[in-house]
Amino acid sequence: MPRQINTRSELATLVAEIAAEDTSTWDNSDLGAFLEALSGWIEDCDGYYANTGSKLNADSPSWQLFADALQAAKIYQ
Repeated sequence: MPRQINTRSELATLVAEIAAEDTSTWDNSDLGAFLEALSGWIEDCDGYYANTGSKLNADSPSWQLFADALQAAKIYQ
């Protein structure tokens, strides 16, 4: 389950942590693949939220939506 992010500061911390990760363990370990997966997940995230029972509206931007997208892009196919 992705980490709960409620503020800009929490998102900045998450981004710094992701940047420090060993990307060789990711399915999308190079920048091009990561950005392609990020785009795909953003397009399909309403299904993720519906399947997980989340009340987050994928059409309403939030720090959480951005955080979920970044975390998902590491593995999204």
